[in-house]
Amino acid sequence: GNNNTQSLEKIHLDTALDFILNSSSGRSIDMPGGLKLRIEYDFAFFTKDTDLKPSELVLCEGGNCTFAGDICLDLFDKSAPNAPDIVYTLFKQAFLDYDKIVGEVTLRTRKTGDSVKSKGMTKSVKQFFTDKKIPLSERDFYPIFCDETGIIWVPGLAVDDRVKIEKKKKKVLNIKIKE
Repeated sequence: GNNNTQSLEKIHLDTALDFILNSSSGRSIDMPGGLKLRIEYDFAFFTKDTDLKPSELVLCEGGNCTFAGDICLDLFDKSAPNAPDIVYTLFKQAFLDYDKIVGEVTLRTRKTGDSVKSKGMTKSVKQFFTDKKIPLSERDFYPIFCDETGIIWVPGLAVDDRVKIEKKKKKVLNIKIKE
């Protein structure tokens, strides 16, 4: 710690141990020094809350796609001889019908009321997170790709039916998350 924060003492550690042994997933308690003890599924950990959240980032506008750190967008004609094979690995990459994308492609985090229509069923992003046991501490930082109409891809969870590729379409947008 530093001189500006209260240090953890035995009473705090006893409280933390009791909390870990007797609390359920999704619960948290405040601890000295701005720490928070969280229980998420089978894990307990300390976090320090910050007001920092990733901001929205424009990735692709009018066919001009950019590279942003570990995220790469590639626009290609699927009938071209050098076109990549379309292999769905939902967590690491998505292939989308570029002609169905409205406006610019952006990267953001979740918002209240977010939902995705996948395989004919509409489901909230919150429910996807719960079903896949995405820890609460990661949910506010989980990447969500959108166009001006709404969500197009939630990595590892769903591609929206609206932008899935049809056989006759040629222009494909590949969004890839690198290791």
